[in-house]
Amino acid sequence: MEETNNQSPLVSAHGIRKSFPGVVALDGVDFTAQASRVHAVVGENGAGKSTLMKVLGGVYQQDAGTVLMDGNPVNLRSPHQAIVAGISVIYQELDLAPHLTAAENIHLGREPRRHGVLTDHAAMSRATSALFEEMDVSIPADVPVGQLSLADRQMVEIAKAISRKSRVIIMDEPTSSLTEREVGVLYKIIRRLREQGCAIVYISHRFKEIFDLADDVTVMRDGRVVGGGLLRDFDRAAIVRMMVGRDVQENSRRTGQVGSEAALRVQGLSLQGVFNDVSFDLHAGETLGMCGLAGCGREEVARALFGLCSYDRGSIELLGKPLPPEGPAAAIRRGLGFLSEDRRSEGIFAQMSVSANMTLMILRRLAWRVSGWLSSAAERAVVDSHTVSMKIRYAFPSQEVRLLSGGNQQKVLLARILATGCRVLILCEPTRGVDIGAKNEIYALLRELNRQGVAVLLISSDLPEVLEVCHRAVVMFQGRLAGNLAREAMSEEAIMHCATGLAGGAA
Repeated sequence: MEETNNQSPLVSAHGIRKSFPGVVALDGVDFTAQASRVHAVVGENGAGKSTLMKVLGGVYQQDAGTVLMDGNPVNLRSPHQAIVAGISVIYQELDLAPHLTAAENIHLGREPRRHGVLTDHAAMSRATSALFEEMDVSIPADVPVGQLSLADRQMVEIAKAISRKSRVIIMDEPTSSLTEREVGVLYKIIRRLREQGCAIVYISHRFKEIFDLADDVTVMRDGRVVGGGLLRDFDRAAIVRMMVGRDVQENSRRTGQVGSEAALRVQGLSLQGVFNDVSFDLHAGETLGMCGLAGCGREEVARALFGLCSYDRGSIELLGKPLPPEGPAAAIRRGLGFLSEDRRSEGIFAQMSVSANMTLMILRRLAWRVSGWLSSAAERAVVDSHTVSMKIRYAFPSQEVRLLSGGNQQKVLLARILATGCRVLILCEPTRGVDIGAKNEIYALLRELNRQGVAVLLISSDLPEVLEVCHRAVVMFQGRLAGNLAREAMSEEAIMHCATGLAGGAA
């Protein structure tokens, strides 16, 4: 395909301004996306990327500025109006009805009818199965999406956008919960859509994907566009420099000694049909990576450790004492913390304040002993302490947490867990959808926690992340541990060798 920027933009925005209480999210933003091109939009969390996409998707209405399709002004007052105009948005936080099937979610509001009245479920199921087959994914059309994995739900959201035959498709962190194979499938889908004349707007913090896919790039910082053009004219360092306004020092790989004491000891943990005979030790001051492909059982093991699901046999020892399967409350009291990979449905309380989200798990500790009323001074001290130490950015403590960027929401969740004083921490995809600056801050936090003797079990699909922050890694394959890799034996190739069942592991 000939690379040129001379054609007219399919969608464009001029002088877009959008403010929220105490925050100017967009300040005179100009943006264009052309047919048959992939346009990457990059920037730190809070730079305004998602806000701009929500303006284009009709979720937010701009305070000033104009949006045009094919050079004609459009008034996008709702997501439905954006869809009618030819714009579909795949949000980082998925917008699916969990009780409806994949087919029902994809065709919601556009259900095929028999005799113009009755929903034709058979036709809907056939169309969905054909779409999945075209996408090269194996997802049951008639299973409620609430029963699907996060990765499968992501593919359903992508299928929903494709089925609308939109001319502009905006993807906000579309690979954040996909396996390597599924990322490859998405690449093929994006390239096919580009060949069909669609404009793809691609938001990602993963530079490899940007350089693999994009033709053009726009860099945002603090609600403004600070650079952009043909992607071939930029390298990674130049883009990062524009994103953060300075040179960023990359972290080096984790080294150093850990304690000999086992903070968490897992022996023979098994759940029929899910995971079997899982055994490992996690030491004080250590970050242990747990890796594997989707469906390998690693998330289920983590949930069993925290008491979110049961197990058939095996034992868990926490801080030298048996941890019976009595549920999350008992695990928290014993010093175990847990961060879910699903920030939206299992993490934040979107309508509650930053302060309330941060202190939710320690309310008894913050209450006056006599009256039982919450001490606002004690609450403020906890919030202020974690805000400073974790560099959390918000307008004011009473601001609704839903208005924060994804990276700052993640930091609030981490602060909530750390406020309990946990000594063992289970983190599932802690940097999912987090920009390079916030990611480095989380890495620095993990190092500081290790220095304080906190043990961390890190479950991550980001292999460079595992190599950077973990002292060791265990790898799962089909519900079993297939590898136990020491620091010097860890590499992406070694981890994938175990994760695909090609090795029994290395000590």
